[in-house]
Amino acid sequence: MLDTTRSLANKLLATVRDGKNNPTAPLWGEVFDIIHRFKSCVSESNPTLYPIHPVGEVRYDRALRRFIVQLPDMNIVLKDHEIVDAIVDQGLFLPHVDHPGLTRVTEL
Repeated sequence: MLDTTRSLANKLLATVRDGKNNPTAPLWGEVFDIIHRFKSCVSESNPTLYPIHPVGEVRYDRALRRFIVQLPDMNIVLKDHEIVDAIVDQGLFLPHVDHPGLTRVTEL
């Protein structure tokens, strides 16, 4: 089965939630795997991976081979390990849970 950005966003949320509930889980590696799979879902015409809260989105630029967090006043360009660190260590740049098509999970 091919992954979609929607299914991967749901998996990312569930993985982070489960990792917070089980501190001995290998969270970093699981999040890195999901982030790596996101790269195969993007195309030139639609580089958006998922929306973030309260406003913005995470994209992947194949030419730069970098993730781009687009916010209203700035873009943050991140390598794979940098976005994983931001998600795992600081809880940043997670998919917006109230976005249509994403499963609502308990507070992280």
